[in-house]
Amino acid sequence: MFIMPTGCALTRTEFVKRLREVISSFGINSSLYSGHSLRIGAASTVAKAGLPIYLIKILGRWSSETYRRYISVSSSTISNAFVLMSKI
Repeated sequence: MFIMPTGCALTRTEFVKRLREVISSFGINSSLYSGHSLRIGAASTVAKAGLPIYLIKILGRWSSETYRRYISVSSSTISNAFVLMSKI
């Protein structure tokens, strides 16, 4: 959560507006980016870092199990899981 200088939380609308302003300042088409894009990226990043699934859902304020679709798992992670399972 981002806090404004006034102490109020930054709203989703204001965050996306500011994000698009920054993206546009680099000459990039800001309409290609949204708050949802960041939520997807954040879910994937923290999953890769090892954050438990239930915390990803809570911290990302996901109200459904949809966030699981966005968590990418590399082929090496899957291979390592098979190796670990074969040792059980």
